[in-house]
Amino acid sequence: LTFAGGPCARLQPIRYELPVASAQVKTAVLFAGLFAEGATEVVEPLRTRDHTEIALEQMGAEIGRHGKTTRVQGRPRLTGQKVYVPGDLSSAAFFVAAGLLVPDANLVMQNVGLNPTRTAILDVLVSMGGRIKILNVETISGELLGDLHVETSRLTGGEIPADFVPGLIDELPVLAVLGSQTEQGISFRGAAELRVKESDRLAAVAENLRRMGAEVEEFPDGLRVPGNQKLRGAEIDSHGDHRIAMAFAVAGLVAEGTTVIRDPACVEISFPGFFELLEQVAERPQRSNRRPNPSQLRDKLIDLSLLRKRADDQRGARRMVLLAVKGCFRSGSWGLFRWLRSGGRLRTLARQADGPI
Repeated sequence: LTFAGGPCARLQPIRYELPVASAQVKTAVLFAGLFAEGATEVVEPLRTRDHTEIALEQMGAEIGRHGKTTRVQGRPRLTGQKVYVPGDLSSAAFFVAAGLLVPDANLVMQNVGLNPTRTAILDVLVSMGGRIKILNVETISGELLGDLHVETSRLTGGEIPADFVPGLIDELPVLAVLGSQTEQGISFRGAAELRVKESDRLAAVAENLRRMGAEVEEFPDGLRVPGNQKLRGAEIDSHGDHRIAMAFAVAGLVAEGTTVIRDPACVEISFPGFFELLEQVAERPQRSNRRPNPSQLRDKLIDLSLLRKRADDQRGARRMVLLAVKGCFRSGSWGLFRWLRSGGRLRTLARQADGPI
């Protein structure tokens, strides 16, 4: 695309109706509207995440909301703010899923973002029987946040309603993995957008589930994954997609046998240090003090057999415990890997934990 800008270029306000629900497109139009003379409106077919609107309001922009229409007044006087960014619920979702599936799991994640446009994943999991508690809720910088307490649960599964799909678009890969372990399985439609993400996520999930011995039915816009399936270790192709790699890391925790993931470094784009944190919270048999080097975990194939729950080995049974990881899912210059390296507090707490939180 070629844009002709300059001091003489003046943007005109528009009313734009999104053909497909997309927070990214909505944000782009709203940003352009900041420089237009007058009010710009965006109409969504379904409500999407509203972090941009909240941030702009905090800085002094005039934002209006009515139903599915968002309005921004152009040429505002914005004031810089000190902003607290809560933990990303989409990143936390992988540990939520692991906590629900792994026997004797007991996880607490602090300061996770609970913006109502992002919590569909919690609504779905709780409706399926997930033991998830939300604690210490507060609002900072206009964003709702709190702590998540997750415990092992027996999940029913079921069909995900189409109107939930836009709010779950990032979590659908791990939900499909989780569906194989539920009673009824999981199915969803209306997610054709997954075909054009970092990979064709519908095809990638179906391919890798089949590699692990699971049945899965693939549709042009969705998947159906039957429940009560035994997964076996396999070589997983991440297709360079961070969400595929992390979703099948969760699958590897409950699979029988060794699971390896190709191109694990792709997770760094959204969750630096994901595998290091997984190594920390998944306690293993106390047979040796040796543990993999974090740099090796990033640079080579990830062998999840070391972290997998061995249901037939009582001596190898371990709890997954995550204690006081304040802001651990935050990305940016203060990333998770640097946090783990700054003192190892999580490592000490996890090693000392020997019971429920």
